[in-house]
Amino acid sequence: MIASYSIRDITFSYLNQPALSINSLDIPASSVIALVGPNGAGKTTLLHLLAFLITPQKGSLSFLGTKVSTSDLVNLRRKVGLLPQNPYLFKCSVLENVAIGLKLRGFSRRESRKMAIEGLKKVRMEGYESRWPNSLSGGEAQRVALARTLVLNSEVFLFDEPANHLDLESVKRTEQLILDLNRNEKKTIVFTTHNLTFAQNLTDFVIHIFQGQIVPTAPYNLFRGQIQYGGKIFDTGAIQFNISKTTGQGTCLLVDPSKIYFSTKEEFVNLPNVFQGRIVSLSLLKNVVRIEALAGEKFEIHAPISLDISGFGIGKDVWFQVSPEAITLV
Repeated sequence: MIASYSIRDITFSYLNQPALSINSLDIPASSVIALVGPNGAGKTTLLHLLAFLITPQKGSLSFLGTKVSTSDLVNLRRKVGLLPQNPYLFKCSVLENVAIGLKLRGFSRRESRKMAIEGLKKVRMEGYESRWPNSLSGGEAQRVALARTLVLNSEVFLFDEPANHLDLESVKRTEQLILDLNRNEKKTIVFTTHNLTFAQNLTDFVIHIFQGQIVPTAPYNLFRGQIQYGGKIFDTGAIQFNISKTTGQGTCLLVDPSKIYFSTKEEFVNLPNVFQGRIVSLSLLKNVVRIEALAGEKFEIHAPISLDISGFGIGKDVWFQVSPEAITLV
């Protein structure tokens, strides 16, 4: 299957401050992709790259199998619908706001009006056609902007924090709209979020971004520290990790919560990165048991939902071992 986007060895900086550094990324056509990471991770910058609002300073970007050049940008932007995180509404009626992109693309006034009304129905904003932006709540303005994006019927839709300002009911409606666009119309959809649960409700293909790089896991266990002893030890100030078999480089260490082995008995003799801690939290995520333990630093551990946790409890001692493949330096 042809990829909607292929990225190879790209970098992008703002005023010499690195914002993106991605070696390789393919986004399959007709897929739903979530870009997940903390504020400032580079999610929006990557989205703007995919919307052809910026171009990589190094490396290559291909769209539907064709390498992108600066002479193509105007035409390519017409194939992509972008919903910004904080969309701007023009000083005109809601209906005119939704129809404005259609008029710019050559649709007649009558066609634009009809399509705009249908777009407002999709986001449950019927009856708001004559309202002005200053009379809308933040969530209502977000839904108008979403309608304005949807009516363009682009080949690819890019949504920057689409659940921003929305109440729970509107979030569920937005989730369903995204799923319908993908399943019924085979659209490629890429959206950013810092909410992993929102991402998992829509797709199993989640791209984790941290400090402009794609990392193998969400930054649940993110530790800052210093590399010491010739690159063999990572010292957080509270605990030390053996990183002699660890890949990557940087001053932050990530530990995949699904690759931490643990027991309520003292085990893991003669293995590296064994820590003794105390359980401070037990809960269920979408399909895993989530355990939080204090062992100098706070660790989050994800275990299979089938795990027998009858021997576990708040305040219980726990021993766990962080395998080398669980660790990434970024």
